[in-house]
Formats: sequence, C-alpha cells, structure tokens
Amino acid sequence: MLIIKNSKGFLEKSNTHYIKSNHSNFKDWYCDAGKDSLWIYFNGDIFGNACRSIRYGNVYESFDILDTPIVCPLTSCFCGADISITKARTLKDLEDIKSLDNSIDFKNLKSLETDDIVSIIHTRNLKYKNTFTIDWNVGKRCNFDCSYCPSTVHNNHSPHLTLEKFIPAFDKIYSTLKEYQTIDIVFTGGEPTINPEYIDIASYAKRSNTCIFTNTNYTENIDKLEKLMQLGKLYISIHEEFTEKEKILKKIKTLYDRMENNDILSIKYMLVPNNLSETKKFITMVPSKKNNFFISIHPLVDKINNGKRLDYSLEELKFISTYELI
Repeated sequence: MLIIKNSKGFLEKSNTHYIKSNHSNFKDWYCDAGKDSLWIYFNGDIFGNACRSIRYGNVYESFDILDTPIVCPLTSCFCGADISITKARTLKDLEDIKSLDNSIDFKNLKSLETDDIVSIIHTRNLKYKNTFTIDWNVGKRCNFDCSYCPSTVHNNHSPHLTLEKFIPAFDKIYSTLKEYQTIDIVFTGGEPTINPEYIDIASYAKRSNTCIFTNTNYTENIDKLEKLMQLGKLYISIHEEFTEKEKILKKIKTLYDRMENNDILSIKYMLVPNNLSETKKFITMVPSKKNNFFISIHPLVDKINNGKRLDYSLEELKFISTYELI
C-alpha cells in the first residue's frame, strides 16, 4: 500500500497499479532512487530504479550509494517498483512524508485525487524506517515471449547468473549496506526460477535482516515454489498470452492450502486491453482472501515507447484502480 499526501495536507491510501494508471509523470520530483534503493541489471550494472535513468557503477567492480535524492528526468514512471520509491515535489514534502508515524489510522484516510499529489511513500518504509530495497535482475532468459515485453527485457538464450558469480557481488552489496536495519531484495528477470541455481542464489542472499521476494510466472514445479514461498515472498504474474490457467489455478490453490502464518503469496494479473471479461472470470476462481494472500490487477505499458500505458477503456481503468480481493 502507498500513502499519498496532497497539497492540502490530507493523507490518502493508494496502490502502485492505480498510480500507474492515473498519475505516472514525476518529472522534476525529488526521488530516493539510488539513495534508499538500487536496481541491478543482469550484467551487474547498477541503477537507482528500473527506468535506468542514472548509472551508479557495477556490482562486480565499484558503485556508489547516493546521500541525496535525485531529480527525476523522465515523464513516465512505468514500473511498480519505481512508483513505490519515496518521492515528492519538493524537498520539504519529501522530508514531511518520511517523518510520518507508522501508527496512522488507514481506515480514516480520504479517497485519492491524483491531480493534487505532492508526495508518495510505501507503508513498508514507514514501518521499517531504515530499509534499503534492491531489485536484482538475475537474467533475461524467459520461457514466455509476451508481445508487450521487448527483447531488451527478455529472450530465450541469455546465460544464467551462477551462484559462484553471485556470491562476491552480493557480499559487496551486503557489506556496503550493513548499517541498514532491513534489506528487501526482489529477484526478477526474465524468469528467475528457470535458473537452475536460483534457489541457491536466493538462499545465499537470505539473512536475518533481509526479506526475499521472487517475481515469477509460476511455471516452476509446486515443490520448488513452496520452498521459495518459505524463503520469502512469492509474486505471481499472470500473463494472458502464455499462462495455462487451469494449471496455474491448481498451483495457486495448492500453495494457498500450504501457506503458514509468515508466508506471503501475491498474484499480479496483467490485464490485456479488451479482455476484461476473461480477467474477471479468472479472479472468481482464485481462493478467498486470507491473511498474506493478495491479488491485484495491473495495466500493461509499452516499454519501447517510453513506458506509455497501453490504451484501456474507462471501465478497464476503473477496474484496475479499484479492484481488491474480497
């Protein structure tokens, strides 16, 4: 969940897919990308965020951690991870939202008005004030070939990241960030789980103060997926063009039944324009809500065309913005 502040000082609740659909231009805003977050490309290049607007070095060589926020140079924030980075129109707005108390009564927050946003922060950054987030692309190789995902993001032949190469890179990162109370590591790709050493990589990264997230298309076998859920948190992306829905639903229900108190399972349904009826049909078949089980609907963007959101009807945009699993 995101906490939004508007120019009148009202605090509002939102989510990344709503912001992506309605308010994705943060040009000239102050952003903590590179200061409290890093995005590591499969070749080791380090950026502050997925848009890769500024390079800070290479994880296998040397890199810098910023001590001041950047000024966003782009007109489109197309990645949910980037939208979640703390940001504001002014430095004062940035400091004000970061100073909020985690005891905010979310039930009393007002409805969101996107044309008057002055700052954004993720609730996790309020709960854990000294948190650093790393999005680590472990490779471009993927067993899907979605039409909206360009070759710069995926292919079916790139080499896998090896545990041997990962260990010194992670050790350097961990040593640099040792003063942080909490480190969130989101592993993505491509499809990370098709890497034969991925579980070993994720297990090595796990520390007492780290939280491991795995972004996956859920095609791996159920036992491996359960190990990853126990290791951290599973984010499942549903892609209409390639997802075998009956198989994926069976896996979701199996993991749902195996979930323990600390496990987290999150489904991200990637909505294809003009396919709302199929989306609604699918989500009626997922298990009912319980603690730590979530489903959200996400808009797709054209990553070749500056992250421009694909064309959706007003009905589709409303569904993306307001849907919550009940």
